[in-house]
Order: sequence, then C-alpha cells, then structure tokens
Amino acid sequence: MNALARFGIHAKRVIYVGAEQNETRIHGSESAELLRRFFARYPIPPKVVVFSDNGKSFFPGSVSALESLGFAKHVPYPAPVPQHLSPNDNRLHGTAKAKWRNRGVDFKDDVESSLRLLSYLDVDLAAHGVTWFKRNLLDLTAKSALELVRGRSGKRAQVDYDRLYAYHIFAGLDVTGKPEETGA
Repeated sequence: MNALARFGIHAKRVIYVGAEQNETRIHGSESAELLRRFFARYPIPPKVVVFSDNGKSFFPGSVSALESLGFAKHVPYPAPVPQHLSPNDNRLHGTAKAKWRNRGVDFKDDVESSLRLLSYLDVDLAAHGVTWFKRNLLDLTAKSALELVRGRSGKRAQVDYDRLYAYHIFAGLDVTGKPEETGA
C-alpha cells in the first residue's frame, strides 16, 4: 500500500494473480482466465473489434476468448507484429523500461519494482501515447511500417528475418522469396 501511494497508483489497478500462500513464481502467465478477470473490471463497449497476437491464451480450445467475452470481432496477427507496430511494444515499453533499469531498481522486491515500472509507463503514456498510437496504427503506411521494422537508418542487420517475414505475411505482402527479395 505504501508503494501504491508513493507512485500514485490507485489500488483498483492492481490485481494479485498468485497463489494465496507460498507463491514462488515471479511472472504471471497470460491466460483466458486473466482476460476474463480484466474485462470483468473494464466493460467492453458494443461493436468493438479487438486486435491481438495469435497467442494460445487468446484461443483456448481454438475459440477466441475475446469474442466469448463480448468483443464483436477478434483479429489475430502473428506474434512478432506487435513488436514492430504496437505503440506499447514500439516505444512505450522501451522508454519506460529504460528509465526503470537506469534508476537503480531493486529487483529483489517484486511489488516495488513492478509498481515503479507501472508509474514510468503511466508517465510515458500520458506524454507520448497519442503520438505513438497515431504513428504506429492510425497513420501507418507501407513506407512508415517498413521504417518501424527496419529503423529509419535502413539497416537490416539488426532485424530478425523471421519477424520481418511474419510481418510480410500479415500485411499481405509478397512472401515467395526471402524478406530482402520481396521489394517491400
């Protein structure tokens, strides 16, 4: 509770997902149950289309967990896509995590370090979220998507070819050759 107050985080935003006693895990796994718990708190407006990666937690038994919760449509894409295009993955998590790591976080206290990261996410989202959302999703063009994937310098040496290939498939680009041969 002290950490919540110190970082200005409302207690309703935090849900404990561990065991009641003797919890030893340090990460909470994605699951359909976690989605249900989240959307029980945050109602889904009518006619909303949701985008997600194609992870197993979104499709238990090959059925969309999100559509069963009330979303009008669930559009999955290959898991590597959000790394390049999502405002969360392509900027927000990076900027917040950089602050988090550079300010001497004590990772021995999971609660303290997690809430500190959440506070940095909040600050960066308020400052830059609209810009990143527009750039990465609303105003996305083939050229700007390529810049996000490659980096503005155009150097591919740092790009994982499997991820680029997955993006080409998702975007409906020619995938008959290797990513560097498709002309995109």
